Amino acid sequence: MKKSGFTLVELLAVIVILAIIALIAFPQITNVVEKARKVEVKSSALNYVDAIEKSVILSSLTGQQYDNREYIFDEIDVKIKGQGPTAGRFDLLNGKVTNALFCIDGYTATYNGENVTVGAKCTSDDLKYDSTLNVSKTSVALTYPNNDTIEILENTSGGELSCESDDSSIATCEISGNNLVIKPGTSEGATTITLKSKGSSKYKEATVAIAASTEHGILSVTSNGYNAPFDGNAHGITVTSSGATIKYGLTEGTYDLTENPTYTNVGTYTVYYEVTKEGYKTVTGSEVIKIIEIPTYKINWTKTISGNGSATSTNNIGSYLGEGSLAATNSNKYYHKRIVYTAADGKTHYANPYVATTIYIKQGTAIQFQKYADSHESYIRIDKPKGTVKVQKSTTTKYGLLTVSYTPTSNATISGYADENTRSVANYWYINF
Repeated sequence: MKKSGFTLVELLAVIVILAIIALIAFPQITNVVEKARKVEVKSSALNYVDAIEKSVILSSLTGQQYDNREYIFDEIDVKIKGQGPTAGRFDLLNGKVTNALFCIDGYTATYNGENVTVGAKCTSDDLKYDSTLNVSKTSVALTYPNNDTIEILENTSGGELSCESDDSSIATCEISGNNLVIKPGTSEGATTITLKSKGSSKYKEATVAIAASTEHGILSVTSNGYNAPFDGNAHGITVTSSGATIKYGLTEGTYDLTENPTYTNVGTYTVYYEVTKEGYKTVTGSEVIKIIEIPTYKINWTKTISGNGSATSTNNIGSYLGEGSLAATNSNKYYHKRIVYTAADGKTHYANPYVATTIYIKQGTAIQFQKYADSHESYIRIDKPKGTVKVQKSTTTKYGLLTVSYTPTSNATISGYADENTRSVANYWYINF
């Protein structure tokens, strides 16, 4: 049996023929549709003009008058059936529209007082006035954390102002009255701040681009090292910076310590530091801790060099370095011995027992007192002024070496004298602060 139907070639031929017909017919159809739309636009424009004039007449009955001037399309309240303009303007003279330009259904409609001409396609913004937005400057260079202010000189549309930043980590903005305030972010770099004036039915939206750059601020840092004699305490450097993070290190470039390292023993030590704070440049540096070795002063009594001498109140026995012992045969005579001490300069110095003698000692300096005891019992004592507070005291002994060491915590003077009231224990040393 023979089957009926179309072959593939026949189907393809039909498709080609239909495509050709469509190509020929489509522009014609489109043109017909466009003409119909333009006719509708023309009609809508005439209706809108008529509605404006009627609205002006009705308003005059209630006492409202409209001046002879240009108006924006929606400035007068108009009620119409059908499609109205989305943008445009018109001139009013004695209650009559003398000319107008509207955008209706995407086409321009021009009215000359009698007829409407439909023209090219349009958008709402095409028939709005350009808005002018002027500012005092269009670029700012910020240093954290300081703001900059730009004055808004002109905003012809009077539209609401707003601003935005392309990168808020670099800079942000805000409107303050008639000013644009630009604030630096915590990141360095450049960005764009856009100032906008909102559009209206009369004016287009206006924008101004402001170039903004931010660099990190300068961090205020105070640092100090340490330089003093050994005192047995731990010492470190001092680094201060408000609100910042401080790290320490023992090698330059490596800051892996959160605690400030301290040192006690004699020596010279370098401590490195890094100070960081968001929005600021990082500060690095170093300070030196120098703990100085304390020289030891040794003070010794030697044998008698001056023989017997009279001790009276005029000799001011209570103000010189020396030793006194009560003579068995004469209560007014003493045997005085001179002292010898080695000072910080390494030289040997002598103190005359008949002259008031004072040794000045710097804070933290160690001094050592030594005395060979004679046949009578004796000791060395270090007191505060007037002997009211005993600080150190050697063991009472005979025929031996007595030693007392002392390190003042502040600058001091040492004065030694024989005790007039207790001559049997005659060797006293006093520290005067």
